[in-house]
Amino acid sequence: MPCKNCGGRLLIGKRADDTALWCPKCEGVKVLSKSETKKLSINKIRENAEFKSRLLSKYSKQSVIGALCATLETSCINKDNFRHICSTSYAIKDVLKKKKDNFGSYVTMIDGDLQDLIRIYDFEFHETYVNNSLINDDYIEVI
Repeated sequence: MPCKNCGGRLLIGKRADDTALWCPKCEGVKVLSKSETKKLSINKIRENAEFKSRLLSKYSKQSVIGALCATLETSCINKDNFRHICSTSYAIKDVLKKKKDNFGSYVTMIDGDLQDLIRIYDFEFHETYVNNSLINDDYIEVI
């Protein structure tokens, strides 16, 4: 079914109402295919993994775990958003799995580095779990 304004193809779902028709051209939205979305996501995760490795190589494993646990505790007490709690738990699990030789010797983690690490794990968690389900849902093109 063509759009009344521009003649482009309409899409259904993923807006305020899952059954609503909408035109990506008129809304200025570029709809990516699943393979394009996954490729962009994988490249960004790869970049973040290198940066994460450099960050972890500066601090001791205990320091990183302690900082992440403190962040998780604060999030739970303040009842921050659920995704932040999930991504911080994901970060702790990932750090615990890593070998000691991936870490450095600094005992106290600098706040800026902690924020960068949390941002990376939040992105990684979101791309790995949340976006994967959205990609699998996908938009349906109306013909």
